[in-house]
Amino acid sequence: MRKPLKYCLIFVAALGVLITAGVITLTTLVDVQSYKPRIEQLVTEKYGYPLTLGGKISLSLFPWVGLGFTDLKLDNPQGFTAKTFVTVDSFQARLKVLPLLSRKVEISSFVVKRPEIFLERNPKGVWNWEKLTQRDTPSTTAAGKQAAAPGTDTNKQLSSPDLQGREKFVLQSLMVGEFSISDGRVRINDLKDKQQRELSDFTLQLVDVSLDKPIKMTMAAVLDGKPLKLEGAVGPVGPDPGSGKINLDLSAQLLEILHIQASGYLEDITRKQSYNLTVNVEPFSPRKLFAALGVGFPVITADPQVLGNFGFKAKLIGDPRQVVLSDGDILFDDSSITLETTAKDFSRPDLSLNMAVDSIDLDRYLPPAKAESKAPSGPGKVEPVQAQVPVPAASGKNSSGQTDKGSAIDYGPLRKLVLQASLKLAKVKVHGGNLSNLALSITGQNGLFTIHSLAMDLYEGKIGATGNINVQRNIPATELNLTVDGVQVGPLLKDFASKEILEGMLKAQIAVSMQGDNGERIKKSLNGKGDLRFQDGALIGLDLAQMARTIKAGFTLEQQQGEKPKTDFAELHAPFTVTNGLISTPETTLRSPFIRVSAAGDANLVSEALDMKIKPTLVGTIKGQGDEEKRAGLSVPVLVGGTFKAPKFTPDLESLVKDQLPTQEELGEIIKTGKIPTERKEKLKEDLEQAKGLLKGLFGK
Repeated sequence: MRKPLKYCLIFVAALGVLITAGVITLTTLVDVQSYKPRIEQLVTEKYGYPLTLGGKISLSLFPWVGLGFTDLKLDNPQGFTAKTFVTVDSFQARLKVLPLLSRKVEISSFVVKRPEIFLERNPKGVWNWEKLTQRDTPSTTAAGKQAAAPGTDTNKQLSSPDLQGREKFVLQSLMVGEFSISDGRVRINDLKDKQQRELSDFTLQLVDVSLDKPIKMTMAAVLDGKPLKLEGAVGPVGPDPGSGKINLDLSAQLLEILHIQASGYLEDITRKQSYNLTVNVEPFSPRKLFAALGVGFPVITADPQVLGNFGFKAKLIGDPRQVVLSDGDILFDDSSITLETTAKDFSRPDLSLNMAVDSIDLDRYLPPAKAESKAPSGPGKVEPVQAQVPVPAASGKNSSGQTDKGSAIDYGPLRKLVLQASLKLAKVKVHGGNLSNLALSITGQNGLFTIHSLAMDLYEGKIGATGNINVQRNIPATELNLTVDGVQVGPLLKDFASKEILEGMLKAQIAVSMQGDNGERIKKSLNGKGDLRFQDGALIGLDLAQMARTIKAGFTLEQQQGEKPKTDFAELHAPFTVTNGLISTPETTLRSPFIRVSAAGDANLVSEALDMKIKPTLVGTIKGQGDEEKRAGLSVPVLVGGTFKAPKFTPDLESLVKDQLPTQEELGEIIKTGKIPTERKEKLKEDLEQAKGLLKGLFGK
């Protein structure tokens, strides 16, 4: 047994010597430089990109397979303005041979210096790199199929488990001594879209490249003159890269303004493609970032200081089928936001969202108010009045049978969306008003969104609402049920509308429906009913008691001195219905210590026309208002016409006269005597004078 083993060892040693001698002889005797023209010709003919190797080519085979060259240039094919596609100043790579037999890869160096890539898209939309990605021609594929044995299924042959096992190459180890790319540049010239971009000063360095250790990386570049930087660690990648878990700990920096950190892992990136990452965007100023990029800020806000501080931190877990964002913390100027969301089935987005905001002033983010241009006015100017337009039917056709074009907004994406969302805002300011404890719960599917609850605290009271929004057709339809309880109207109107016209505690029930997504369409389709009840309030700017005291003189508002005039009331009750934008009230009533007012009629939101009748009635005395005179029974009906902008008031003389007609007994006495009693004449004359005075006082006319 010893002699055969001895002879085997001698044979292996001799074979090793022969191989070493052969490699040395080959690299010594073969002139690699003489093959440059042949290499250039083969690449040019095969791919259509002219290749030039201007410098020296170096080749080694043992114990390292080494390849190096300088001054490589690959030109563009015909049809492009730029001559050059790729240039490389120098390239060097060395790979050890014998470890490959044990599935071990040992690379001593992989160094690329000054690589430059020129990407161009011609006016027809074709990129200069596309030819490199073209597959084999059909003839080549057919020839490959013919090479298979007759009756053999090539696809089955390729997918055989045994064959896959033989073809799969699992690394035992990987070691790279030096990996670097330096002074790289990529230029992009898009002639179709007329855009140019440049990535310059590109450097990439990898340290401790192996399968069982994290790979440290540093990358830096300048994009269109703006510095970028990425550094951190990736791995270990494991013996089967792409199938296991790969840890990440990366940090990216843009313009020394935006800093992003990402840590976690990727798992089975070739199949499952899942990830578990923690992302942290350090607080930065979006406005400063856009300014540094030389790009105009895309949003114009009323407050130019907002959007100056933004930060984000969250955990992301997902795969190609879904993404889960948890522990989301957002810094948004002075606001703190928490966010949790899940998105899945991206072809038909299924979104679950939970968001809470501590406080936010929305007025700061709204567009700045536009200066109102005053239209010329004069005796010859006539205020236009819109005619009422029929409401379009739900089928998309109007009353004339013509097809309605619907909304300019595309609601197609919303019809695909599946939504379950909740929103909480502790404090909100909007349009000058303040509200708190806002909570919204909404779900939606197939274009139908249901508001399960909308609640908020508002000026010592509460508002609640439910409803639904239907975007299944081109014209959205909305239904809303609103409840108001204990809201103080005075400060609400002052903050939201800058008006001081009404005070009191409001209770209301409102149910309305509408169609459309713009003001005009909504007004034309508004339908529903409601009941408003104001208690213990006042009409601001009008002192009916003082007017009653000077009723014969015709009191006007300008004559009231001291504090702003007002009329207290115990209750103002306004029931109403809405039909296609026409608001009707059967009997709105106001009760105060000295006067009763009832009103009935219509207000048209579409044409802005008014058609109402108001009937004020004084009580027996108004002692509480500083007047001892008896004024019982004075009732002056007023007709209100015109428009919202130009109302017209006229006395309802017909009703006034009817109210003064004699009773049956008095009429019998007049017929019997043929005379009207003197006291009745005086009473009618006095009432007419008082009516004139009250009208003049109420309306200044």
